[in-house]
Amino acid sequence: VHRKVRDNNLEYLGELLVPYRQDLTVCCESTFNWYVLADWCRQQRIQFVLGHAAMIRAVHQAKVKNDRVDSETLANLLRSNMLPFGYACARPWREARDLLRRRWRYVQQRSSLKAYLTMNVQTHGYARLQRAAKAKSQRREALVGRADAAASRLSYDTALDLIESYDRSIHQIDEALGEYTPPGHAEDLAILRSVPAIGQIRALTLLYEIVEIERFATDKGFGSYSRVVY
Repeated sequence: VHRKVRDNNLEYLGELLVPYRQDLTVCCESTFNWYVLADWCRQQRIQFVLGHAAMIRAVHQAKVKNDRVDSETLANLLRSNMLPFGYACARPWREARDLLRRRWRYVQQRSSLKAYLTMNVQTHGYARLQRAAKAKSQRREALVGRADAAASRLSYDTALDLIESYDRSIHQIDEALGEYTPPGHAEDLAILRSVPAIGQIRALTLLYEIVEIERFATDKGFGSYSRVVY
């Protein structure tokens, strides 16, 4: 059986799978849209596994790539027990986890803008920004006042507008995240917060990224997931 399921038609998929339900595992590559299929499989009590997209070399290094070829490759890897698995996070954890990841992206983009402003004034030969000039209350006047060219002033103004917008969005997310402690995990959150330098946001990030510590077979596996080399 090799069929294209158009428009995420899960009713059609369910009918297609009826003859195979007694011994079936559904596999999906961890692209941006796997949530819908994973939730449907859980609802239907069908075993679901998530393929680790970056590790499936047979797919992303193939000379020919299209949905038909990739889906057959995934099926063959799964059937031969050679598919590298990812972690399919359950729905109750995903929304807050995605919000935390979006917050991290906003912080990263804001930091990039701040770095641009710090370096660009020196690129054009303007006076270097001192610590006082980087303060929120001083930075717009300090930056625009350094620039002789109208183009540079406009560039600094727009970058500062974006930084201030990120400030507001990040603050709004931080306030909302206070209500996102998963039920039954208040003690875990308190333990994480007892570690020096781990505040509310870092503790929540750890909690929502780990979810189940048992999924890591070794401490080195957890360290690798956390991007720590030791």
